[in-house]
Amino acid sequence: MSGVWKKILYERSGLPDNYTPKESFLAAMERNKDLRVYGRRECLAGASLLGRELSLLITFWSLYLYLRCLEILYQFLLLQTKVTCS
Repeated sequence: MSGVWKKILYERSGLPDNYTPKESFLAAMERNKDLRVYGRRECLAGASLLGRELSLLITFWSLYLYLRCLEILYQFLLLQTKVTCS
């Protein structure tokens, strides 16, 4: 068999198993096809939203732990919420 490359995996061709012709490998490769460049303002806006969500999560998680361990009573928490919203 000659050294011509064919895309047939089950025949012996005299070439190594991982052989790929140079003209077919790089021609099919696409670099940064759907790349989107973000600006500084967009990055900071996204980071501030993430920080807000994390702080809310930690606040509710800590309130849940305080309520579960009976270190704070739910009546007190509801009274504080009522006073704050009024």
